[in-house]
Amino acid sequence: MRNLLRTLFISLLFLPVTAQAQQDAETKLNVSVDSAAILTQTPLSGTLHEVRHDHLLGFGSNNVLDTYLSPLCYKGFSVSYLYRTQSRLSRKSPSWRIMGNYAVDFSSLDAPADNVTEWDGNLAAALILHRRFRILPSLSASIGPMFEAIAGFTYNTRNGNNPAQGRVALNGGVSGVAEWHFKLFGKHFSSHIQVDMPILGLMFSPNYGQSYYEIFSLKQYDHNICLNHAFKAPQMRLLATLHIPMWRHIDLVCGYHADIRQSHVNNLKAHRWQHQFVIGITRSLLMF
Repeated sequence: MRNLLRTLFISLLFLPVTAQAQQDAETKLNVSVDSAAILTQTPLSGTLHEVRHDHLLGFGSNNVLDTYLSPLCYKGFSVSYLYRTQSRLSRKSPSWRIMGNYAVDFSSLDAPADNVTEWDGNLAAALILHRRFRILPSLSASIGPMFEAIAGFTYNTRNGNNPAQGRVALNGGVSGVAEWHFKLFGKHFSSHIQVDMPILGLMFSPNYGQSYYEIFSLKQYDHNICLNHAFKAPQMRLLATLHIPMWRHIDLVCGYHADIRQSHVNNLKAHRWQHQFVIGITRSLLMF
């Protein structure tokens, strides 16, 4: 009898603690169930979109003519780095994509007689808007406006009076992309072709026989800001790449890059014809 009373006393003593623990466990379980229900009902597929980053190194040739420095064409080796990023423009416009293109290149060039060297460098940045159209389940095309800014130089090691020529330009034009996705060896490959064509813009150029000393020190302006268009300054940039899946969200990229620039303003002719093999990686991320 004494043992029975002791057992009942201990049970009554710990009963509130046990009840409180059970209540806390039920509360946590309800919260977990509610959270799971919310996550299950959230339409993630409608809010997530892909953001892609391309890092490419280019190796190839460059053909440069600038009659302000020399009447000869200089040819040589060029190296470049290209960075592209693209994503959806907004949630309300899923068919529109915004792209940023950035490129820097450097070339070491020689005269036809291999007795004179020129160094050439260029920096370009472009903002592009694309409207995407689905042609087939595996094929799509995009087109839209582009805006770019370019700065560069060419330095001739022989010239004493005017050894260098600077380049600055602002252009507007049109850009187009074609994408084809296919399956090979059980993996998903894709190929991309992008063409950018500046149509109208402004560029800096000294006049024929005018020195930079006259422009910047003596302030003798002579039509140095020129209007350029597709007939006076035809230009085109082409990038064709093959994307090979390597790791999760990372593709190996290889392809061909061409950057064709030429102009005829102020009685001066100039061109830069660059052809390169490019290789690099593409990283794709899912963002809200």
